[in-house]
Amino acid sequence: MADGKAFSTPKRRLTIEKYSFQDEKERYRRHIEEHPFNHAVEIVIPDVLLGNVNECFQSPSPTQHHCCLIQLPVHAFTEVEFINTFIKNGQFIALSWETRIDSGNCAAILPTGVLILSLDKDTYEQLGLTGKPSAFQKKHRFIVEVNLAAPSFVPGKKLYERVRWCLKDKLELTFKFLMSWTNEAGNLSTGTIHSFFNSYNGQMVRNEVNTQRAPNYKKAPNISYDRSSLTEDKMGPENCDVCDCMSFLSGLAVLLAELIAPDSYVSTLACPEPSRDLKELITHRWTGMITSNSIISMIHSVRNLIKSNDVPWIALTVWGFTDCPVTWKQNEHGHFLSGENFYTFVIFPNDQYWLYTAMGSHDIGL
Repeated sequence: MADGKAFSTPKRRLTIEKYSFQDEKERYRRHIEEHPFNHAVEIVIPDVLLGNVNECFQSPSPTQHHCCLIQLPVHAFTEVEFINTFIKNGQFIALSWETRIDSGNCAAILPTGVLILSLDKDTYEQLGLTGKPSAFQKKHRFIVEVNLAAPSFVPGKKLYERVRWCLKDKLELTFKFLMSWTNEAGNLSTGTIHSFFNSYNGQMVRNEVNTQRAPNYKKAPNISYDRSSLTEDKMGPENCDVCDCMSFLSGLAVLLAELIAPDSYVSTLACPEPSRDLKELITHRWTGMITSNSIISMIHSVRNLIKSNDVPWIALTVWGFTDCPVTWKQNEHGHFLSGENFYTFVIFPNDQYWLYTAMGSHDIGL
């Protein structure tokens, strides 16, 4: 039998912060905007009628939005017309789809206009563009960054011509891309991308929504912004600690996402004590490509909902794509075992919130 000591436990990081939405620095907005590639959003709402919830999220709902799924060569993003139309106006994002960050090649374009290529060693050497070794696979993976929005990235300049030649003539990298564009007025206008790339026969993909009542959870943990502690020894008897709350929300997300049977192992996860009885526990989950602007709109809707109803708290969790080349602040992301990169806002009636941020061992910290 193998010696158990030979297997090390994967390192993960969970940070917990406490802030107010009244903070002049708007930390919540910065945290959301610095994590542009979002695959799913779930909101957990205790003791609010389903009709009120649906009405609250009718306007900012991501289900009204589409993304484009188009297979095209990377050099298409270096065309002058594309750069002037999308990169230098509004916010454009693109992410390679059905690619593996730990075993293949991946690509992304950030809202800042930076093209990122995460390449295996063979592809990197064939392509010929200058990059840097991956922080997690220094000998086998390389990261190439090209700022498409730079004033010097124009025809006739050495860098532009070099990038075009490498991507178009030397090695034509092609991926399926999920794409979204928010114009300068702040409106999602992904249909414009679909029309621009009509020669590539792409398709519009609508975000999916799933609303559920949690039938086996008629309780929720008692938590307080001020009185719930990060450590058990400082916790008052009337409130759960912050980490137990996160465990409850994580278990609930797994249960509802997988539709696990009531008698399964995961569904036996107990609500931490002390707890409160609930009349209703509702979850809204959107899946697809969710923009940062949509998430900010949902945060505003949650704040209005919690102020107009007798609700102790509402939790909003955002999951990033597991195979995205970056997470926050353009920091490199690696998959390793699960590729997790997500964050949760627990929002209270006094306009204060907790912010959980979770990353895996193959992530560069914030």
